[in-house]
Amino acid sequence: MAAPTLVIGVGGTGVRVLLRIKERFLEAYDEVPNNVTLFELDTDDYRNTKEEFNGVRLTYVSSEPIDGQIIGQSDAEFYHVATDNVNDTLDTIFKRTGDEWKWLNKERMDRTLTQPDHRVISIGARTVRPVGRSALFLDYTDVYREIEYRLRKVVNAQQVIARSSTESVQNDGTVLRDDRKAAVFVIASAAGGSGAGMTIDILRMIEDMRNKDELKAKAASVFVLLVGGGAFTDERGERIDSNTFALLRELDRLTAVAGRPLNRAVPPIMLAPAPVGRFSSRLGPADMILLFDKPDRNGQTRRVSTGVRNAYLEQVIAPTLADLVLTFADERLAPAINSVRADMGDKWNRRDPFRLQRDNETPMPGHFPYASAGVHTLIFPERDVRKSAGMRFLLEIWDQFMVSPSLLDVIQLPPVTSTLWGRKESNDLVTPSIFVDKGFADSTVCGTVANNEFIRMVVSSAAPKGGRLQLPSGSRFLGMFGRASTIERVLQLIGLPSKMANENVDLTRVAGNLERRVDRSIEELDRCNNALQVRTWRDINLGKGTLGNERDGDWDKWFRAAESVQGHETDFQEVVQRVVNAILNDTDTEKRKLPYRLNYAQDVLSRMERHVLRITQGDPDLNESVSLLSDYFAKEMSKEQRARDRVQRLEAQAADKLGEYIKANKTYAKARKELMGMRLIESLSLALLKSIKATRKELEDWQEYLKQVRRLLGETQMRHERNRNMKNEIPVRTYLCEPPKEGNYFFESEFERRLYGNHYPAAWDGFREAIEWSWVGGHLDLRAPFGKQPSLQLKQEQFVRRAVTWACTRRGNSDRPDALSPFHKLGGPNEVKMSVRIREYFGGHAQTVASKLATDTNLASLCPLQDWPRARLQYTLGLPRSAEFEEAVGEFYDAVEHAIEANIQRAYTQRTIWVDDPENPRHAVAAEFAVGFNLSHRRDYGTYERTYRNDTNAWFALHCLPEEDEASTRYELAFQKKSELYKDLGLKQFVLDPAVVDVLGDKSRLEMFVNALATGVVGLLPKIKRQEEGVDFYLWPQESVANRIRLSKMHSFEEINEIAAELAPLADQRAAVVKDTVAMNRLRLMYALRTFALLGHDVDDVQHFITYEDVESAIRDSRKSASLDQRIAIYDDLQQKFLDYYKDYRNRYTVLAHLGLVLARIAYELKIADQGKHIDQEY
Repeated sequence: MAAPTLVIGVGGTGVRVLLRIKERFLEAYDEVPNNVTLFELDTDDYRNTKEEFNGVRLTYVSSEPIDGQIIGQSDAEFYHVATDNVNDTLDTIFKRTGDEWKWLNKERMDRTLTQPDHRVISIGARTVRPVGRSALFLDYTDVYREIEYRLRKVVNAQQVIARSSTESVQNDGTVLRDDRKAAVFVIASAAGGSGAGMTIDILRMIEDMRNKDELKAKAASVFVLLVGGGAFTDERGERIDSNTFALLRELDRLTAVAGRPLNRAVPPIMLAPAPVGRFSSRLGPADMILLFDKPDRNGQTRRVSTGVRNAYLEQVIAPTLADLVLTFADERLAPAINSVRADMGDKWNRRDPFRLQRDNETPMPGHFPYASAGVHTLIFPERDVRKSAGMRFLLEIWDQFMVSPSLLDVIQLPPVTSTLWGRKESNDLVTPSIFVDKGFADSTVCGTVANNEFIRMVVSSAAPKGGRLQLPSGSRFLGMFGRASTIERVLQLIGLPSKMANENVDLTRVAGNLERRVDRSIEELDRCNNALQVRTWRDINLGKGTLGNERDGDWDKWFRAAESVQGHETDFQEVVQRVVNAILNDTDTEKRKLPYRLNYAQDVLSRMERHVLRITQGDPDLNESVSLLSDYFAKEMSKEQRARDRVQRLEAQAADKLGEYIKANKTYAKARKELMGMRLIESLSLALLKSIKATRKELEDWQEYLKQVRRLLGETQMRHERNRNMKNEIPVRTYLCEPPKEGNYFFESEFERRLYGNHYPAAWDGFREAIEWSWVGGHLDLRAPFGKQPSLQLKQEQFVRRAVTWACTRRGNSDRPDALSPFHKLGGPNEVKMSVRIREYFGGHAQTVASKLATDTNLASLCPLQDWPRARLQYTLGLPRSAEFEEAVGEFYDAVEHAIEANIQRAYTQRTIWVDDPENPRHAVAAEFAVGFNLSHRRDYGTYERTYRNDTNAWFALHCLPEEDEASTRYELAFQKKSELYKDLGLKQFVLDPAVVDVLGDKSRLEMFVNALATGVVGLLPKIKRQEEGVDFYLWPQESVANRIRLSKMHSFEEINEIAAELAPLADQRAAVVKDTVAMNRLRLMYALRTFALLGHDVDDVQHFITYEDVESAIRDSRKSASLDQRIAIYDDLQQKFLDYYKDYRNRYTVLAHLGLVLARIAYELKIADQGKHIDQEY
């Protein structure tokens, strides 16, 4: 399994890389392993874009199922960093008074954000870093909680795997340390607003978590993977380069001061919302920082596709980062990578790769915390190969089995089987029409409903005979019942409904009762006293409507209420559904469903519908204007017509000829009675027709549904093929599958056709056996291996997703563990051995493999470095070499290893790390690490800095940390513009020393400190006390021991020697520095300033706090006692002393030189302010 790993993506680049990491984990393990957690943070809402890579998406909180699962926040891979208050804008934030918001510079933000909507935090950071940080601060507590939950998850997983450090010996004799720590990756772009604005605070959150007691013993290694602005080739000029330099500068300070003596004594601070609050750290923000940019360390760029936005990021850097994380997460490669990480601190981080000490070859100390990497990966894309096979299979299912891809009239529908045909003669030509016309009446397909005889009579009575349809007579249809009354004959014909099948019902008695009831109602006409009562009688008994068209009167109700009539509609529905179900599930002799049954069933229903319509309406196609029922009951209908005409003639004279009118109505009623049988047959036929139409509508809905599914499957397949083609263009990978010829599909290659052919027969037969149609709750449902709930309730997109998951993945749908994918073994390790596949793909050419995996052209680290020494290039290789292969494969691998050895000896002098059998069985990976450099070693450093300076001059908001914000504007712009203060120093543009920048975050404390020096509130002890108590700076130096606060601690030799290392890291040079009392006193002042500005309490007594209000009050009192000229003279004296720092030490001790420039600037500004003058805008 993969090593416990937490990957945190921040911003848009984080999304892109996390998608590729997730896709690689799925490729390697068919899932994201349980001990791997992916987590993306962004101010842009991923839920709006649902960006994907090769069909892979991040999960997010949703009340609706995503891929069949409801995702809660603890399982979500995406978190939207946003305020809950949609009205929160930068304008409302500017009004916040908390100390954690003092870093936000309103003037620069106003200059940067010129449009009103740019100030709305909820819509994204818009490449403005402070907006990204503001969004995080508004959501800080929740983000902290989510990250901590995930961090605990991975570190606890690591404790289960290994509880002690181990060592392993590689094949080159090298001993690798494996610290067995969980790995935490923070991945972001340095160029945008969200990632570049939030990354440092995310790192500080993680450090705060690691400092908690319960997590200290379960440490995790933290790796930062940062992408520079050069990768965004289509977005340069939008503060991309300036943001990159700004973030790297902030990160560089936090990294540079870590471990330095003054930092150990007084660590820098950051202010953040709860739960972190005021945070100080003696550590760097990460264990390893890897920088990626364009071009590579050789000044070369990998070839990428044209027409792809930010192609270098998409096709080179993002895949490199994904493969690098997979390499770090490989349990067998992890010790090798941890060894490189450990050496960052032990060997390279503090040693200059170019400058050597005078007497030996040991590099000079310095600050070199960065690394970069390049990888090349050979990948057998088992998941892609399986998906290509699965998609091909699904399309074949749809086109050859489910839904006809062409018009029905040109499709030869396979006939029903002999089981359904029900006749001895051949069923080879049993079309749907023949099945209905000849076979339906004899078939048992109608099932066991009691009245199926009536249904078969109605359907088959209209079958063609002699070229015309005609209603049978004699023993068929109504004539079969001889001299019985019409009502009785009809009741005998329709039979009993199924619910009465087991009851002893005398239909002759039922018919007699109905007839007598009708006769009694006719006799009621004799009691009518006027025409109105006669008409009322007709309305009640025959129903409302014009004469001859009465409906729903008592007679109709009596017939419908009769027990022998009720229930037929339900039976009709059951029979029609049984017919359809039998057709849809018709099987061959091997129990395999027949193809295109949906089409066949539709044709059968269409034929049945035509037959029933002919019974009730006639057939216009046969020039029949009269229904078969009307034709059969012609005599009765003629009699009824004559009676009706007579009633109609008497209507106007009804009052005068009442007796005659009543007699005519009785004749008309008796004629209507004779037609009640016809009406009942018509009514039941229409009920049958309704069932047929409803069922046909179900089939039509399914037909359209499945056609849309076919369309979506085709689109899915095309996307997949495009994705594979796109992945094949990634220059840092070699996919071990032959690319298709132009216009063809991957599965048409010989290799993939062979794999498909191994599994297709069983898959085809298995599907035809497993698929089944059934009726659920009155609706047709498809029970397929990929379905579970009633399928038609699924949106087509959901249906397709389930089908694709079943056919194209190893595990299938999680809620159908019984339905394995038919291709779950296709391309698996037992079928395609990686070692054999590498040999096959490269045609047995070992040198070609070596050129892919062991030349700096393919592996050069993706960061432009200046002539990087080979001694700081690390090479790592994970090459799967299974012991279970034939002799020829073994010889090939011997040749590959020999060729790789020869190549790496030319390119790399540092140790090589070999892992013969990496944990991931589907890839071989080679990686180069360029380690131990600083920002000035980059070829593009000057380009980034120039752009940064230009945007700083334009007063754009670039920084999130107030220290760099102050340094870049208040001071460095003044250096650049050669202000009045610095005009005689010949200053050139430069970046202030990180240790000095550390103290610039709180301008008021810096000014207070200089004023305290000017007024004696801060100073050395009186000379009489120095010999006994030491030469250190104090707050209230004139006070008693109990009241004064010690600000520096350089009294004993050990203390002095330790802090002197700030100026002279080498022990043999430190003695001379210690003897330089001027340098030591200035270093003490630096120490005191850090204590005053950052620590806030006595260096020996953490409970003895500095009360800054009292300091301010003492300064005011002292200034009152001095005249303006005296105060100006003091400022002038301090200003000159501080400028002497620079003059004395500009070529020796950078930190003191830069400290002098900063303090001189503060003294100068305080003097001008004291004179009541205005300082010209110099920066």
